[in-house]
Formats: sequence, structure tokens, C-alpha cells
Amino acid sequence: FASMMAYIAGKNVEKHKPETFLSVAREGAVKCNIKAVNDGFLFFHKVGLLFVQKFLFIPKGELKSIDVTGTTGRTFDLQVITKSGEKHDFSMIAKEENQRVAEYIQIMKFQNSAKAAAAGVADAAEEDS
Repeated sequence: FASMMAYIAGKNVEKHKPETFLSVAREGAVKCNIKAVNDGFLFFHKVGLLFVQKFLFIPKGELKSIDVTGTTGRTFDLQVITKSGEKHDFSMIAKEENQRVAEYIQIMKFQNSAKAAAAGVADAAEEDS
């Protein structure tokens, strides 16, 4: 997996570390859907997010925000927005993984959409000065 990520990211990538993300099942990924139909696995890595089934890699530097959305009694969804404005919705993630995903988001210092929007407003104000 690390060699595949290194190839995709275009740089050396160290092996997945449990302190970055470890699911309840003690794996580096969670099972979920993308666009509500493609069943696969979402890997949370130091260099970005990788969805395997319908291949999708979002490098860390391209992530604008990550939000937990669509919480139900058994699952939750993640909405990832890139700096180019692309939205990726990962759905049907087991509710038990919510804490682990929240920890990954915090460790990686990703923003939610409200914080990203506030940062964008502050950046625009600085540019106007």
C-alpha cells in the first residue's frame, strides 16, 4: 500500500502509522460508499485520502474542508471539498468510526467548511489591505 501511495503522491510515503488513523476494526480504512453506489474503502493517510473501488486520491494539499454530515442511528457521511471546489461525498460509514475519523481530522489539522470559509474571508481581507 505504501509503495502505491508513493507512486500516486509522487514522493516517498512511509507505511501507514496507527497513530494517524486506526479504525475500530484496527484497520487503516473504513468501509463506505461514494456517490451512494460505489462500495469501497476510504483510507486515511498522512499524505491524503484514498478511496479504493472507484479509484480516487485526494492529496492533503488539495483538501479545503472535511465535514461530518448525514448522521443517522447507524452511519454517518463525510463531505470532502477540495481547493478547486470539487465535492466528494463518502456515505454509510459505520457510526462506531466517528470518533476515529474526528481524531484523524484533528491530527491532520483539516478544517470544516465553516472554518475554511472564515479563513477565506480573512485571506481576502488581507489581500484588500
